[in-house]
Amino acid sequence: MINQAQQFIAAQFGLYPSNKTLLNGLITLYDYKKDYDAEEKAIDTFFEQNLNPKDFAWGYLKRADLKRKQGEYKISLVLIEKALNSGLDINYYPAAQMITDNLFLINNYPDALDVTIRIVEKLIDSVKTSRNYFWLAGEYLYKRNFNKSVKNQKEAFKLARNSVDMANCYALLAGMYYRQLVNGDTLKLDPVTISSYADSAIFYYTKALNMKSDYTESFILSRLQLICHEYKIDYEKAYEFSMRILALDSSNRMALLNSVEANLTSGRFIEAYNTASKSLNEDDQGKINLKDNEILPISFLVIASAILKGEVNQSSKQEIIQSAYGSFKIFRKYYSRLKSDTEISWTWNGTKKFLAQYPSVSDFYRKILTQMIEAMEGKKAKGEILLDEIDNRWSNYLGSK
Repeated sequence: MINQAQQFIAAQFGLYPSNKTLLNGLITLYDYKKDYDAEEKAIDTFFEQNLNPKDFAWGYLKRADLKRKQGEYKISLVLIEKALNSGLDINYYPAAQMITDNLFLINNYPDALDVTIRIVEKLIDSVKTSRNYFWLAGEYLYKRNFNKSVKNQKEAFKLARNSVDMANCYALLAGMYYRQLVNGDTLKLDPVTISSYADSAIFYYTKALNMKSDYTESFILSRLQLICHEYKIDYEKAYEFSMRILALDSSNRMALLNSVEANLTSGRFIEAYNTASKSLNEDDQGKINLKDNEILPISFLVIASAILKGEVNQSSKQEIIQSAYGSFKIFRKYYSRLKSDTEISWTWNGTKKFLAQYPSVSDFYRKILTQMIEAMEGKKAKGEILLDEIDNRWSNYLGSK
């Protein structure tokens, strides 16, 4: 299906090589296949055949993102600057900002931060919105320029015309702190700063929730749940938020999956096991269709909740642990079918801290569960080695019983 789509769009692009929509379609397909050579050729063709100089700035933007993906960060920034200086349409500024943000936050290229700030400042010159001011405030917070961050926060609030606007400002301000948290590793935040930012995000999201912003209740509750679970390590509060989200929409699959983890870390092992097992069974029966980056975390949570349930219930521990080992074999099957570049979009900080401090789990199983998380967080080749080690160690352990 992907190849057919690529052939069709490539044929159309051959007829209309200056068409930006067709080039975007090709880039999306080449990105999926990580065929950056073909992507570069398509961009070259766009420049060779395009007679409209106004489109060149957009083309520089596309090449800048390609160079970022190829690891040529300095060239990527030069091309961003070239796009800006070539009359880039203001509507493409957010796309330029996304590239420089990725350079800074994902690729750890600090020089990109100043370029991002210039992009947002130029955007504000043309479009003054609370969202843009809060985005700029966040960029200055990345630089630890607190005075300029606060100044832009104040400018954002000046634009609020009514209570809904004010609530939206609180949600955006909370989002600014949330962005700092989720990029904490790149920013090298210390524990005190993390706790302070988490408190600020919770405070402002709660204000937005109480004042009825344009943001959905489910969205804000999901942010509060994640912050409490991953950064404040308040498992009971995270569980409460999970239940509130499910009460709003019991069909919300991501909320359901998050509730399994919240059940686990709040000590509700039976509930975690039952909900996770049900999800896997429904996937097997075709009632739901879990993606690979969802099925692995759920499979892990089945194993973790089974082990912890067994550690608590010593009378049936051997039977439960034997079953958990069987579930581990299924986990391995799921893991083996992952593509090498698949990312498991799950944050494990809260669960790792829970496993590290929970007193009733033995060191043997604590290490197994921690290494399984490590396998999901890292590269597949290294993960396969870790899972081999776990399999050998676990089977030998059970055989000695």
